[in-house]
Amino acid sequence: MDREPVPSAIVTRLLEAAKELEQWAVEHRQANLTQHEQGVLQIFRRAMGPVLGAVLERALQLDHPAARRQRAACPGCGKHRRPHQWRTRQPVSVCGSTPFQRPYYWCPACEQGWAPADNVLGLDLHQILSAELQAWVAETGAELPFQQAAERLERLAGIGARGRNGAYPQRAGRHHAGRASTGGGRHGGADSGGGRASGHSA
Repeated sequence: MDREPVPSAIVTRLLEAAKELEQWAVEHRQANLTQHEQGVLQIFRRAMGPVLGAVLERALQLDHPAARRQRAACPGCGKHRRPHQWRTRQPVSVCGSTPFQRPYYWCPACEQGWAPADNVLGLDLHQILSAELQAWVAETGAELPFQQAAERLERLAGIGARGRNGAYPQRAGRHHAGRASTGGGRHGGADSGGGRASGHSA
């Protein structure tokens, strides 16, 4: 008898959102349209980032057991290495904070690390914002003073464009854009996949 397929993280995340929607409906029977609109929007906003992260893992087959053994060529010497460890990267996209796990490789001969998944996704070494979110921030910042721009992004997309210290380290249009703040981890964009590794092992 065939075994039932194991649901992917995509399904798991969507089922969690579905349960929240069911609970919302039961607990807000007398709510008006505006209240339902905002409640459902908040539920989907919380779900979108993790769902996108799960989609990335699925698309790159990082959720397959074979990915744990997949070798990758060192960009420096070309020697194929096994994954050194798995690391989480958490860029901020138009869907919100988007965490996903991918293998990180280390070459002891070249003393450099790399994450092939980042290259496939077009993520630069220290990139925090997705290209699409960067465009949103730039367009909004070009039209409005940055406080108003930040408020608009928060209202329309649920994404705060201001960092913890209030700074906007990247420029967008004529105003500063910066780290999007969506309640993610301390490092925002998280691990970049480069640099030194602890416990260097091939």
